Amino acid sequence: MITRRPRAIETVFLDAGGVLVHPNWTRVADALVERGVATSAAALAAAEPHAKREMDLATLMARTDDRQRGWIYFESVLRHAGLDASTAAAGEALAEVRAYHDAHNVWEHVPDDVVPMLAGLRALGVRLVVVSNANGRLHTMFDRVGLTPHVDEILDSHDFGVEKPDPRLFHLALAASGS
Repeated sequence: MITRRPRAIETVFLDAGGVLVHPNWTRVADALVERGVATSAAALAAAEPHAKREMDLATLMARTDDRQRGWIYFESVLRHAGLDASTAAAGEALAEVRAYHDAHNVWEHVPDDVVPMLAGLRALGVRLVVVSNANGRLHTMFDRVGLTPHVDEILDSHDFGVEKPDPRLFHLALAASGS
């Protein structure tokens, strides 16, 4: 009987948003509070899993792009935090967050365990490729938050004009990884 030794993992593909970086809920809460909407970063963070679940169950993927889904997602977070996303104050706060996101990318919070995890994978000789639906600011944001040195490749869907789940982005990621 011939036994095969399992092939070592050579490359790990990672998403950015919700995996390596998360929304800066402090920035979002501050924008709301400045407009008289009582909330906290903790309340928004606690509402996020409910909004994610709602997004996963929704039929939004086929009829929207990442830019549209992002703001539907933020409105869902506000709703799950017990806030009325349709108020003028909430709308103004989200417009401020959107402007910041367009310039910098608001998915900028790096949990404490991310860099050690990436370092551990790199120590095993694993290539790390980030494949993310983003807004063209992913590279700059990774530089700003210190993640760039910890990954081998960063693919921002905006740069390619195609986003997940389109197989073309995954083919590009495979080519970038050398796989």
